[in-house]
Amino acid sequence: MINFSQEIVKCLKNVHNTNNKEQNFQGRLYAHFLPYEKDGYVVEMETSVNDEHLKAILKQRMHDTSATDFKKADFRKIEIDLLIYKKDYSEMYAAELKWVYNRSEGWNVLDHLEDFKDDAIFCRQLIEKAHFNETCSVVVYDFDPQKQVKRYSPRNIETQQEKLDFLGGSYPAHEHGTIISDEHGGKSSFQWIDLMDHKAGQDYKYYMITFKK
Repeated sequence: MINFSQEIVKCLKNVHNTNNKEQNFQGRLYAHFLPYEKDGYVVEMETSVNDEHLKAILKQRMHDTSATDFKKADFRKIEIDLLIYKKDYSEMYAAELKWVYNRSEGWNVLDHLEDFKDDAIFCRQLIEKAHFNETCSVVVYDFDPQKQVKRYSPRNIETQQEKLDFLGGSYPAHEHGTIISDEHGGKSSFQWIDLMDHKAGQDYKYYMITFKK
């Protein structure tokens, strides 16, 4: 078995994302897990739930005899950012990743909230529908105060509260937040954690939501 979330945290504690791109972060996590291939695991990036090898095992796990491809009605997303599985599929792990770096002024972490929710819901679906062993939604965000739009104008009180709950209060992020993480509006709690690889003009924090079978 892989202690999946702990391994991701271990990587985050040592990550040096030199170009601030999500793909680079994804590649570094991929490299972190590659040694597990010596123990009979397979490590993949950007695998679609409709790739033939994965679709076949998912349909088996879901007792789905349909021959059609999976759609958004089945899973919130189609692509898995990081997929790790035992060669016999007796163990399966997945991570959805976001590394949001602001190159200019006028951005806000709340601009990406819907994408973050999609990641969390998808990770829960892989556990509940496809019986993965463990999944994680990881978001790294640059809270550089010089680039942030600190105020926002939500359309209604409910949206305003959802955004405040996500940040854990008014800007900047507080210690704890919550995000919708299932299809029925259920929420998960998380902790905003300082990422120690700080550079000039950057103030990174991350959170990770973990789901287990």
